[in-house]
Amino acid sequence: MALIDTLTGKTPAETYTKLIQVNDDNILMDGIGTEVSPIMKSGAVITGSLEIQGTLTRNGVEIGSSTDSFWGSTSAGDIKRQTGNVQIATGNSQDPEAKLQVNSDSTEEDFFIIKKETTSGGSTTYKDIFKVNNDGVVVLSNNDTEPDAVNGGMYYNSATKEYYLGVDD
Repeated sequence: MALIDTLTGKTPAETYTKLIQVNDDNILMDGIGTEVSPIMKSGAVITGSLEIQGTLTRNGVEIGSSTDSFWGSTSAGDIKRQTGNVQIATGNSQDPEAKLQVNSDSTEEDFFIIKKETTSGGSTTYKDIFKVNNDGVVVLSNNDTEPDAVNGGMYYNSATKEYYLGVDD
């Protein structure tokens, strides 16, 4: 067949590489059966669920690795935010419009804890500020001295073994 008869000037094998198909194993292939890796453009949206087998990277750095400046992992396998704040919100909203649901199958550990990390003189300490223990009991931080009064606030003074509520006078 002469090139003039092909309409495009290309062979079918060259043309079919521009086609995309999904095989029976859900693998993305071009028109002649070669595996294709998708390229996600900025702002790509995935609806439904996403399962990742292997590593997840951000700008070439594995998330949770020692060189990831945003997320890290502890020796216990917990993933934590290294810097900045974590916000629960929707879209570009500054006001949270979502819920936080904590599920735990542990029968020994507290399942919701807010801690304060303080670093001074090269030493780091952690203080439980608020937690819900494994029995579902809300536990407030122990304070030896009175904090500043806050309307609607509540604190526990461990020295006097008393609870205090902040109210308007």
